[in-house]
Amino acid sequence: MNISNNNIKQILRDLLVFYDLDVDLEGLVHNTVSVEEKHGQALAAEILKRLGFQTRYASLQDTDIQKTEYPMIVETQNGENALCMPRKTHGNANEINLSETANNVLLVIAAPSQTGVDTRHMQTGHALDWFWKPLVQYRSRYKEILVASVFINLLVLAIPIFTLNVYDRVVINFAHETLYVLTVGVLIALLFDFLFKTLRSYILERIAEDVGAQFDFELMERFSRMRPSDLNISIGEQANIFRELQGIREFYANRLMPTLIDLPFALVFLCVIYLLSPPLVMVPICIAVIIVAMNFTSHIPISRMTEQYFGAIQNKSSLLIETLAGLETARLFNAISARLFKWNTNVKHAARVTRQNSFMLSLMSNMSMFLSQTGHILVVFFGVYQIDAGNLTVGGLVACTILSGRAIGPIVGLSGVIAHLKQSNDVLKVIDKFFQATHEDTRDVTKSAKGPFHGTLRLQKLSFKYEEQSTRALENINLDIQPGESIGLIGKTAAGKSTLAKVLANIISPQEGTLTLDGYDYSAIPTTELRRTIAYVPQDSFFFRGSIRHNILLGREHIDEQQIQEAISISGLDIVIQHSAQGLDTEVGELGTRLSGGQKQAIALARAIIQRPRILIFDEPTTGMDHALEFHVKQKLEAYIKDKTFIMVTHRTTLLPLVQRLVLLDRGHILADGPRDEILKKLSV
Repeated sequence: MNISNNNIKQILRDLLVFYDLDVDLEGLVHNTVSVEEKHGQALAAEILKRLGFQTRYASLQDTDIQKTEYPMIVETQNGENALCMPRKTHGNANEINLSETANNVLLVIAAPSQTGVDTRHMQTGHALDWFWKPLVQYRSRYKEILVASVFINLLVLAIPIFTLNVYDRVVINFAHETLYVLTVGVLIALLFDFLFKTLRSYILERIAEDVGAQFDFELMERFSRMRPSDLNISIGEQANIFRELQGIREFYANRLMPTLIDLPFALVFLCVIYLLSPPLVMVPICIAVIIVAMNFTSHIPISRMTEQYFGAIQNKSSLLIETLAGLETARLFNAISARLFKWNTNVKHAARVTRQNSFMLSLMSNMSMFLSQTGHILVVFFGVYQIDAGNLTVGGLVACTILSGRAIGPIVGLSGVIAHLKQSNDVLKVIDKFFQATHEDTRDVTKSAKGPFHGTLRLQKLSFKYEEQSTRALENINLDIQPGESIGLIGKTAAGKSTLAKVLANIISPQEGTLTLDGYDYSAIPTTELRRTIAYVPQDSFFFRGSIRHNILLGREHIDEQQIQEAISISGLDIVIQHSAQGLDTEVGELGTRLSGGQKQAIALARAIIQRPRILIFDEPTTGMDHALEFHVKQKLEAYIKDKTFIMVTHRTTLLPLVQRLVLLDRGHILADGPRDEILKKLSV
């Protein structure tokens, strides 16, 4: 076999060449967030899975390795990785004895299931596939749960058998030795019952823990990779969906699974009752039929209340986040009372809907319990007549009473499960909309890298309208931007400058027209490659809790110290932190509350510059800066942008020397486009 470079990225490149696949490998590596350390076989397995390969870890003998028909990534004894190509395609060149150089753990790579990249696992598929498939992965654990449940339900028979024998044999004959034996036996049975129940609960909780973490990760990944226009719900509503998903996880683990597993054993208990007294078995059967019929008739009102409940809780959660985030503004303008009134109204409505929903669920549960207790009374009532007729003993009646409760128990549990299942399904349908929607991974995985780019941007007949607005923010925009050109977007407030900047930065997508980079339509370029090429600084940047360094790097661990120093020098951040004892380790606080406006903007500029992009798009880059800091940033940018495409939105005339060309916008239209001095001269006239 042949062995290639041990660098994992190079190994992946060689492998993709072998399968004739052209994809944006850098983007795939960047998006592989589920692997803690982005190197080695774990990284390769995750990326290959995204590309439709089938991978598995294996321990193979040397002879088996030499016979394999697939390439393999081998971890050598020194911890490095190597790509082994099959002899069938690569002959015997550079053949080595893998048993002397390789660890036992190998990543065996099977060919994609079809020509080209197989993305079937990323497409929408059937509704709720995202929910059921992770649960199905634990089939082997379900077998363990089933075995435990069999013993749990069989051990239930211990108490009725014990009671039957005590009443019918021990009491009559005063057989104390038999009583001791029966008591020890039933206590041992109860001990095993406790152990099996504990084991089942532990397994269910472990499954719920793993699946719940996977659900939370996948939902957050969906939210993270969807465009804001596709997401279209508030942060509070997003947070509430996570809470509801947690409730669903617990419901499926602690209620649904045990109930469904225990349900078939109700037939076992009914059979035992039939053996003791055939007429009495009709009582629990009739009660069970009534409970099931009652649940089906209550389906419509419960469905209506569940929809109202979920909507009310979503609105409450949205208002909660909005109010807490805006408390400072509310205090400044004496709006606390107005916000509290709105909050109180919303809370009362949510509480009323919750009460109605809970009352209906409680009513169904209480009715089921009432019927269960009625069944208990009826078994005793009719059992007396069976005893009088000589068809049943007292011990048999007590046993039938106990078994009747156990037979009806899963049906009563099913009543509560059905009621909560409707509520869970409504939540799952809402979540499923996000899983069915396309996101960046589904669009990008088959796209090949198009760079390096020169920086030519072309907009033709481009129009954009925000969903909630009646007029277009941009209309029929035609614009050509050459590599290395510096352009200023100017105009009145709401002229469309920031919207155009967002379109150019691929934050939002136009509804009409074309937008190309070096002749490639934006839609043909992987999103991660666009973001490596284009750096965008919005008017209001977001800051995460942590240090300044953390907010600059944002997880980009490959950036070296030289890049960091270059970025903080150009952005003026070095001036901002020069009097801070912690320097780049200074904490910014939640949402950057410990920073001034100028400090925030300097950090925002630094984290855009640090990636060394080809195109820079700045929206009011010096907002909040004093004159000295603004002058410093202006001087640094003049030298930095000379070999880059630079686009700036600004109202500040002091920054206009940074650009050679001005584009004047008004109400979404381009009114003027030309050299800076000519446009300024026309405006002054």
